Amino acid sequence: MTKNWTPDPETAETFAAYRQAIETERALKPDVRRQAEAALKAGATGTQLARLTGMTPEVFRRMARDLDLPVDPRYAERAAASRKRPAAAEQPRPEPRERPSPTVPDWLDDFPQIAALTFAEAQDRAHQLKLDRPHWFLDNRNACTAEPKWINHAMLAADAADPENTPTIDAPATANPDRTTTD
Repeated sequence: MTKNWTPDPETAETFAAYRQAIETERALKPDVRRQAEAALKAGATGTQLARLTGMTPEVFRRMARDLDLPVDPRYAERAAASRKRPAAAEQPRPEPRERPSPTVPDWLDDFPQIAALTFAEAQDRAHQLKLDRPHWFLDNRNACTAEPKWINHAMLAADAADPENTPTIDAPATANPDRTTTD
């Protein structure tokens, strides 16, 4: 990317015209909104105003809703239902559900160091294993039938059980005695 780029005259003219159009829109927008509010109060529809201004009808539907103007009788029921719904900020947040503590699979009993890893630790070590030996990792991952949440533990166990490789797993820094942490 060069710092000394200059547009050709046609491009510069197009950009200048676009910039002028944006500045004109910004200058006219307050007047257009004020006049549109008056037109809506006088009975204009959002579709009519959209055709005149080039804005979308939704702009004027929202404007009418903010002004609390009566809605076309064909849409009154739907509009009343949408007005009754509280805003997202006013809605109560659902209570978080308790996650059941996962039980450690039986096949991890042969690998106590790996079983003691939290999910986050196993994910980090499996990622390092993937970087160290990508082909081995992909071959073994495709053959792995472990439950998805235990896939990283399974890959580390496969690495530890492989007689041709030196396992990349070391003793965990902190053992997880209850083995139920779900980071």
